[in-house]
Amino acid sequence: MPNIKVIYWNIQDFGDAHNQRRGDYTPLCNFIAQVVQNIDADILFLMELRKTGIGFPLTQLQLALLNAYNIGGVQTCDWYCDWIPGCFVNNTGRNSVADPNEVRFTGQGRYEGYAVFWKQNIDKFIMQPADPIDPNTTTPPNLHPQAGNPPNGFVNNTQSDGVRARFQQPIGLNPLLNNIQVLPQNQGEYILSQGTIAGQNGIRRGNQMIVPVGQQIQQAFHLRAGDIISQGTSIGFGGVRLNQSVGGVFPIVIPGMYRLTTNLTLPPADSILVPLHILSLVLSGRNGNYDPNNPNNIVWEHLPFPATNGSILWNGSRRPAYCTIKANIEGGSPHQLIPLTVYHAPLSAPQQAMIQCSISRSLYQAYDHQGGAYIANNISIVGGDFNSRLDPDAQHYIFYTNAFNQGGAGCHENNGNPNIRVNNALPAGFAPQFPPPANPPTVADNPQNKSTVQLLHPVVPIPGQPAPLPVLSAQTEHYRRAAIDNIFYRGFGFIEVIPGLVVNRQAPHNNFGDIYDLVEAITGAAAPGIAPNFHIPAPIIQNFQGLPIFNPQGGQGPVAPAAGINNVLNAATLLQDIQQGLFGNIVPNNPPAGMGQFAGPAGLNAAGVPQYSGPAGQGAIPNVITPARRAAEFIKLFVSDHLPVIFEIDL
Repeated sequence: MPNIKVIYWNIQDFGDAHNQRRGDYTPLCNFIAQVVQNIDADILFLMELRKTGIGFPLTQLQLALLNAYNIGGVQTCDWYCDWIPGCFVNNTGRNSVADPNEVRFTGQGRYEGYAVFWKQNIDKFIMQPADPIDPNTTTPPNLHPQAGNPPNGFVNNTQSDGVRARFQQPIGLNPLLNNIQVLPQNQGEYILSQGTIAGQNGIRRGNQMIVPVGQQIQQAFHLRAGDIISQGTSIGFGGVRLNQSVGGVFPIVIPGMYRLTTNLTLPPADSILVPLHILSLVLSGRNGNYDPNNPNNIVWEHLPFPATNGSILWNGSRRPAYCTIKANIEGGSPHQLIPLTVYHAPLSAPQQAMIQCSISRSLYQAYDHQGGAYIANNISIVGGDFNSRLDPDAQHYIFYTNAFNQGGAGCHENNGNPNIRVNNALPAGFAPQFPPPANPPTVADNPQNKSTVQLLHPVVPIPGQPAPLPVLSAQTEHYRRAAIDNIFYRGFGFIEVIPGLVVNRQAPHNNFGDIYDLVEAITGAAAPGIAPNFHIPAPIIQNFQGLPIFNPQGGQGPVAPAAGINNVLNAATLLQDIQQGLFGNIVPNNPPAGMGQFAGPAGLNAAGVPQYSGPAGQGAIPNVITPARRAAEFIKLFVSDHLPVIFEIDL
């Protein structure tokens, strides 16, 4: 069965031209690509894409992803990218909302949008074209259909900027001019790379075995559309490529060094493997007039969303975006079409924003391009930065986890348990000491559910002391604050019977957990039980020493800046860590005898090691800053104040 890994990641102010700490974004993009590679992710959703991020920063990230999978000069896979601004700016009709000129970055949407990157692998899924605009959506008073629109039928959707692909000339990444489709070729539509070893049923063309079981391909081999590559086939270094040139390269459709998990029938001629546009902004959602037992019988209406000032607006407010994948599931399962929605809710009205997102059409229906109609989707995934504390019992969470006939999105298991990915239960007897817990503690107090990085103590300061005070802990989990990044999902944990197959659809937890703790990942040695690729390699971190802030004299550094990096307690030590490519062990050597009460209560952890550094009862910063503090400084200030949220599925 295909295993698909999705990352939702709010990279703070990605592309902001005023963020001098990031320089030309090359070190940051290489860092992000390393995280994607460590997780072995297939899809990356990026939030807080700023208008100034369009251009080099976004291109640099796509190049970094490609380079991460370029081994010895051989490109082993292709990464594609599409991006979209977050807001509509026009309310004159459905044609306008299909037009990229009317989808923009706005002040009410904090000049933000979204990007999605995906690794092409048709054994797992094929990204679908953006949903067309449905003219049958109920039109509110401020949104009038333009004259000349057809009374029925769909309007082509070109909201996104368009998919960018790897080109040879000119060198770099360029928008596609046409869909990448399977074109008829006399010698074969696909090229199977040297070194491929045929799987358990060989490679077949109809009833003919063209590559026997276990045979290794000694030279590039042409395959035809409709040929079947059997499960267990190990693809050679160069992957499976289309036998056609796009921008001077032959697109890779199955990565090199990949082992097929299903029997794959190569898509027929004219199949679209990479569409021109894949991202859409959410346009409509369900209203109260629906058949509670039939998700296909819904009245869809245009949805407004909260803006950064709290106003509920049609145009100008940042709204969710989504794309749809068609999973490679044998037997024609109805679960093949899976909409993936991403949302960055505004801080001003996060609860209302979550509720609006929960009724978005992409959570209930998928557009079937083959059938030319919307169908009820049995699997749905929505994630993002919801800016609202984790609380499964709160109304804005219940809107996702209630059953469909109760007005909810049905993100729950058959036993009613909510399908909220980052919802780890409190350990038995858990009583968080830092930051001070809620009363009583909730799942939001479990550090494993916290997705943002803090450097300052969030509580009311001690009278007479400066506020807020720095966190000085030696434990990395104490730098995780808010549980606000999450994923809701439906359609897993069940047995599906397909003719000839019985499949258990699952959403297992990733080896790294639901949230990739990057603060921990750059400190010390690999912890017991953690996958060896959890930590970030030293060269990725060392690249940051070349940033302008460490080279103020025309690149003659690097030197630690005397000023200019807020909340860095010791810039010289931070630079030494960056140059080493490691932030030391998380247990400090010979910590001061006094336990810093500003970072939390005094005392020892379970291993008898002091938890905090710094003189007790004083506001002075200690001479020795804990490695955990330095690691948190690096992640928050040079990478992002949010951690990646991971969702893994087996289909």
